[in-house]
Amino acid sequence: MDPYSTLIFLVIGLLLGTVGQLFRVFIGLKKEWDEAGESAATYADQKAKLKNKFDTGHLFISVLFGVAIGGCAGILGATQYVGKDLTTDTLMAMFLAGYAGSDFIEGLVTKYK
Repeated sequence: MDPYSTLIFLVIGLLLGTVGQLFRVFIGLKKEWDEAGESAATYADQKAKLKNKFDTGHLFISVLFGVAIGGCAGILGATQYVGKDLTTDTLMAMFLAGYAGSDFIEGLVTKYK
């Protein structure tokens, strides 16, 4: 296996895993914003409710999960596709690994916490 190609796959996996996790974060924030808005009388109340629920540490850990899982997907992709062209399916798999993989790990951590 070519080290340069493996590194390329790793970096792409890290980036796409991060993007996948950030996509998941934004979906969660949108959901929380909508829920806070249903019971808030004003925009300021809605913003305050969301701010009270937001946890920066949790955000940082979840993004790290996405980075790690995306990196793993990149390494696994490198073992399968080195010497071949990157396809949209491969890139989407790395993106979805960051999205779904971190969701799976966070679900396990929450369940056994």
